[in-house]
Amino acid sequence: MDNLSTHAESSLVGALGISDGRKLWRRFKVHYTPKHASWLNAAEMEVGLVSRECLGKRRIGELATLQREVHAWSSDADRSRRAIPPGGALAASMKTKTSLKAGSVTQKGREDT
Repeated sequence: MDNLSTHAESSLVGALGISDGRKLWRRFKVHYTPKHASWLNAAEMEVGLVSRECLGKRRIGELATLQREVHAWSSDADRSRRAIPPGGALAASMKTKTSLKAGSVTQKGREDT
């Protein structure tokens, strides 16, 4: 569970009343994540990178095409073993865009080799 304020017993009690809120809360098994550097942050960064680096402003109408594009991007990212810099995902994306400017870039945004 992340640390969003609505993910707490008090939010259920406030919405459903003391009896029903506590009854429902007891049904949950809560696994707290750290407030900083949780797995959710890494997942959100990855989604942001896919959105910016792979998809950009394109709309892909076919699921198979989307899967192919994301797989190609992911394979390239895995091969290059990029680390997330202290500045976060945006800094990683900006660094990649800068390095792509040095090479020739295809219409889909991948570097020609």
